[in-house]
Amino acid sequence: MLLPQRRRLFIDDFGRDFDRLFGCAVPAVASDKSQLASWAPAIDIEETEEGLNLHVDLPGVATDAIEVNVEEGTLLISGERNTEKKENKGNFLRVERRHGRFERSVKLPQWADVNGISAQGKNGELTIKIPRAESSKARKIEIH
Repeated sequence: MLLPQRRRLFIDDFGRDFDRLFGCAVPAVASDKSQLASWAPAIDIEETEEGLNLHVDLPGVATDAIEVNVEEGTLLISGERNTEKKENKGNFLRVERRHGRFERSVKLPQWADVNGISAQGKNGELTIKIPRAESSKARKIEIH
């Protein structure tokens, strides 16, 4: 069993390797107020026989406020979460939910079928399906 400090280092190293592999990195938590307007939603990337499934956490973001584009082999997800106006009788002691513009990018594998990509938003989660191109799918070669 790893000690807590070594376990944390292992998890950090794994996260950096994952980000390098899939070309997506989450920016560090903002340390000053000038950076608080931007944020980055969390993304889970699942590989299946059919391709990749991306699950993007976007609670409070309307689907019409999200754009998904493909440019030069990179999937770009961007949009904006607006601040809700609330009447408060007290003062906030802590605010952690981010609002404002966001952008995430994921480098697509060479086998991706760019024309077959689909996206669906439901219950604060955006699911993007990236199918494999037919030419990259495994197949058995008959010997004659």
